[in-house]
Amino acid sequence: MSSQVPESEALKIKYKEIAALKKAIQEKQELKRQQQQNASKIQKQAYKRILKLPVNPNVFLQQKPKFSNMTLVVNNTGGSTNGTTSTTKEGTSSTDQQGYVSVQSSGGKSFYNINVYQQEAEKLKAKILLKKKQVQEQKRLEKIRNQIPKFRTMSDNCDRIKINGDKYAVTENGRALVPIRMFQLTNPIECIWNGNKYQRNSQGVFKLSTPVRRKRKNTELCRYFTRTGMCDKGINCKYDHDKEKIRICPLYLLGKCYSKNCLLSHSPNDNNTPQCRYFLDKSCQNPNCKYRHFKPAHYNDPNYEIWTCRPFAIGGFCSRGKKCPFLHLLNCPDFEEDNYCVMGRECPLTHQFTLKTQDSIATKSNKYIRDETVVTEESTPTPVKTIVNSYTVDPKLLFVVDETGNYQFYIDNNGGDKSQFDSNLGSSNEFLIELSSSSEESDLEDSQEEDDEIEENEDYVVL
Repeated sequence: MSSQVPESEALKIKYKEIAALKKAIQEKQELKRQQQQNASKIQKQAYKRILKLPVNPNVFLQQKPKFSNMTLVVNNTGGSTNGTTSTTKEGTSSTDQQGYVSVQSSGGKSFYNINVYQQEAEKLKAKILLKKKQVQEQKRLEKIRNQIPKFRTMSDNCDRIKINGDKYAVTENGRALVPIRMFQLTNPIECIWNGNKYQRNSQGVFKLSTPVRRKRKNTELCRYFTRTGMCDKGINCKYDHDKEKIRICPLYLLGKCYSKNCLLSHSPNDNNTPQCRYFLDKSCQNPNCKYRHFKPAHYNDPNYEIWTCRPFAIGGFCSRGKKCPFLHLLNCPDFEEDNYCVMGRECPLTHQFTLKTQDSIATKSNKYIRDETVVTEESTPTPVKTIVNSYTVDPKLLFVVDETGNYQFYIDNNGGDKSQFDSNLGSSNEFLIELSSSSEESDLEDSQEEDDEIEENEDYVVL
């Protein structure tokens, strides 16, 4: 029992020492923290004081003494008046050559040489100005990053191009190129596209700098009026509201639109009606098919891959019509381009899986060896196809306009208006033909429908 008492007392002493050490460490840390705070306050006060001080060195020269009779007398051997005046002149000359400035701090006043102080003040001012410029540049870039999602949403129905590796949307009929992704800051602020010169503004948008004759009225279609047939801004909208350039009614194409006040178009043409998928696969057998039966160039060529027209798929109308080099289908262009769509399953467009999509999501087979490196097995090279999209075609093709007319007549009705028979077209036995004002397009359709041609036979009599 007696041996245990000293041990407990020794432990208590050690615990007290440990507690004292902890307290000392905490006090030192608190003292160091206070010193750092005081130093930062002093530095901020010095910055403010230096910014207020002028850089002119003559301002920092010592001022005249408060008492005018205070003079310095050196070598007081000769005449008092002559010595005083001479030494006073010498004193003032030395003061002009050497100046000092006092700086107030928490520890008191400090005197610095005027030349040294001026150099340090200029360096500090330059450093502060550089810091301000960097902060302003960061704010500008942050503002651009916040605007890019808005640009992407407002230009979702516009063709896209690449400039120096960055993606832009062609808006305002080619007068503005809007970034849809963050661009590289090292790229030049000027570019030449489609033979025109563009210059980038502070928001990152390339504006047309080449002088162009502006039309009196904006010919760019209103994206809301074209999609839905209405616009909340009404006649105050700065974009064009053309009733003949409205998206086709999807229920009308299915023969199920019975509304008398339908705001969408019931007049199918090459600009607003999608192409027939069965016709593209050479399997359409519907004589009353309301979808368009035409193919873009190089569609039957296996070495070409044609993408969906973005203005048609999202905007519902394409001014290029039959001259458009892309497919007029209701496929999602975002999913086709990036294999990803922000809307996911809520997207109203078709997310079509192709061989390209399959290759992008296919699992790559790997071999693992001892040195923890991965060797990918060599797969059979797939033939490279020529992709036809807004990034690869000639920019002039993006601005072509199809002005050919499409006219439909019912021969059995003596050329009556087709709108009277749209409701019961499925049960009608009247023969409908379509005429086009373009002779080249009619020749192209004849060459594409070689399977439907009737061979010459003696049983047929020429009338």
